[in-house]
Amino acid sequence: MAKIIGDTLNVTGAVDLDSTLNVDGTTVHNDDVTIADGKSIVLNTTTGTRIGTATTQKLGFYNATPVVRPGAYTQTYVTAARTVPNATAVNPPAGGTGTAAGGYDTAANRNLMITSLTNAIADIDALRKVVTALIDDLQALGLIG
Repeated sequence: MAKIIGDTLNVTGAVDLDSTLNVDGTTVHNDDVTIADGKSIVLNTTTGTRIGTATTQKLGFYNATPVVRPGAYTQTYVTAARTVPNATAVNPPAGGTGTAAGGYDTAANRNLMITSLTNAIADIDALRKVVTALIDDLQALGLIG
């Protein structure tokens, strides 16, 4: 049985909808909500949609225990990048002294060590940029603090 009282539609019993139902206001579900296979959740593009409206509300994905939003990251490195380049560092000479293989007393071995360290620093910097971009994106989505 359905009856309209003012702006409210009161329904008693099962409701089977074969068309669109627009609801203005808040809906409360006291049980699980199941979406049939092959269906999508379609959102408007004007102001966006939030899942959770407070950092104390708990959320979990893929059967993980729901948790509150994690605490904020402190970022002091601000350069972001979305490209992870191939590593440029090479294995340095083995080290040692004298003219033995890997001895740093030769110009070639010294230069190889300098190049290796310089490239390792560049590789680490590239990773820092990507991690910074990931943190920025996850914070923008509200998934991390």
